[in-house]
Amino acid sequence: MIIIFLAIDDGEDLDVNYLTGIYERIRADEFRPDNDHVTQVLKFEQTLVGKKPTLTAPHRRLVCYCRLYEIYDVTKRDKITAHQREVYLFNDLLVVS
Repeated sequence: MIIIFLAIDDGEDLDVNYLTGIYERIRADEFRPDNDHVTQVLKFEQTLVGKKPTLTAPHRRLVCYCRLYEIYDVTKRDKITAHQREVYLFNDLLVVS
C-alpha cells in the first residue's frame, strides 16, 4: 500500500500568524450548514396539528407556497383572514390548509 501525503508550503511549517488568522476567522464566524429542502419540509410538518402522515422524506421538496383568499360577499365586512387558505406545493404533493 502506498500512502501519499500532500503538503503545503513545501512541507515546511506554516506561519503561526497565518494559522492564528484562520482560527480567529472560523471562531468569529463558525461554519454552519444551511437549511436544506428536508429542513423546510420538517418545519412545515411541525406546524400541522391533528392526525397527519409523515411528510418529511429525502426526495420531497417544497416548491411553492401561496396564500389564497376567498371572498364570499363584497358587501360584508369580514376579516381578511376569515376565508384564508394556504397552499403548499411540493414536488410530489399538494397540501391545502
